[in-house]
Amino acid sequence: MNITDIQIRLRKIGEELTLLEGALEELKPKDKKAGKDVYKNIDILAGKNPICNNRLAKEEDILKKYYIQFLSIIANMDKRNYEDKLLYITRLARGIGYEGDAKDIEMLGVDISNDIFENIVRFTDKYNYNIIADGLIVADINGEAEDDVISLISGMAGYMGCSKEDMRVISTVAVCMLENEFDRLNELDINTNKWMGVFSDQIPEEWLIKNRVYYKRLYDKSCYSDDREFPYIMDDYKASSIVKKGNILEGIWNRSSTSLGAIFTWMQPKNIEKKENGKKVENNGILYMKESKYENDKKAYDVYIVSLFDDMKKVKEWVRKQKKG
Repeated sequence: MNITDIQIRLRKIGEELTLLEGALEELKPKDKKAGKDVYKNIDILAGKNPICNNRLAKEEDILKKYYIQFLSIIANMDKRNYEDKLLYITRLARGIGYEGDAKDIEMLGVDISNDIFENIVRFTDKYNYNIIADGLIVADINGEAEDDVISLISGMAGYMGCSKEDMRVISTVAVCMLENEFDRLNELDINTNKWMGVFSDQIPEEWLIKNRVYYKRLYDKSCYSDDREFPYIMDDYKASSIVKKGNILEGIWNRSSTSLGAIFTWMQPKNIEKKENGKKVENNGILYMKESKYENDKKAYDVYIVSLFDDMKKVKEWVRKQKKG
């Protein structure tokens, strides 16, 4: 998905406004004199419904300030649905512990110095993927984004080191966040595990847990026995390996690797071949392997397939609790 595709995909959410946005519409003033109440009402709603991001919440105030300022600049570039955009940013500000109110946040997007974008990159660089995703959400929260806004976000993404492939992934995550539908993440063809944990505060934990799937117990080569057939882990797969839908991870000894095998039974086979009728992986993902001893120093593994966006530390703790339970 490229940056043009996201504009097309996001248009359909116009009919799917959140309950919060509906509540904001009810609270909007009916006359200009009450205009100042918009900020108050946004602050009330944001305080009751913060968007939490635990990683950002632990950061210094200066980082939080520039993160929120970038989003405010985007919101101020296109005033359509402005209250909805400001509400989203203020909810995020409450969730990460940024102290400014809705009016303060608005002013961050107006008071722009010459070095503002350099400072945004400098202080928020380690959250480059997250800030671009939030920027895309603000730009097109319930309508078509302006070309100059998309150009700004694309330019900042490039300045922050985001490649075209990165933008394909980030824009898909943004679409999922807007639609609150994350299953399309399983369809992404990704060949790196660098996304693990990056969006763990923006993708619902319930969805990540739902996509932690037990594959089966597989055995290491050290468990080889002439007397018993084991489902072995294929040589191509290690902990944190990328797996694709339809992959078969279990293999069997290739007993035909030597013509002498039938005569000299003491000769062990030399490699493992895929078990053609083995269990297939259901979704693209990453391997988590819980090691356990089989006999003496021989190893076996309980193998799980988890989302490409899951956090391995959380997966490890979740598996530990599953075993304990």
